[in-house]
Amino acid sequence: MPTLVRHPSSNTAGTTGFTNAGNAYASDDSYATAAPAQSKTVSSYFGGFNFKDTMDEHDTINSVKIAIERKFSTTASIGSSSIRPYDGTTALVAAQTSTAEPASDTVYEVTISPAPTAKVLMSDNFRVLVGAIRGNSTTAVTISLDDVYVTVDYTEKRTYRTATMTGIG
Repeated sequence: MPTLVRHPSSNTAGTTGFTNAGNAYASDDSYATAAPAQSKTVSSYFGGFNFKDTMDEHDTINSVKIAIERKFSTTASIGSSSIRPYDGTTALVAAQTSTAEPASDTVYEVTISPAPTAKVLMSDNFRVLVGAIRGNSTTAVTISLDDVYVTVDYTEKRTYRTATMTGIG
């Protein structure tokens, strides 16, 4: 069973949008940042995972995991981060939220269930909304996003051809 790991190649603002969101295309300590106001969220959609370059729309998807690598400037802001996959404007599952406020780069990973189909993953409309959330604390926080990536474990479609034999006699 092949496993693919893909990083985004595009982004659009959700609510306000991360600053320098393109910095979250790889784990390289170059960060997209968000400093949400009290009781607010900053979010961006990440897309362009390019599964269509490798998969077939009839492949069987065994599991899909979405992960973000992030850190918080403080642990006193009641901050959190969220992940939610979309097919265009349709949410595929409810938002998954982590209330952990790591001070150093830490991966938050969720398994999407039910897993999207290969056709959805291969679509240009597949994207992931990443949110940076500040609770009702008066303590400001900056959330630094280093990477967004999707891991797909799948079974390839098998194509069998029937050969015909001629000239046997």
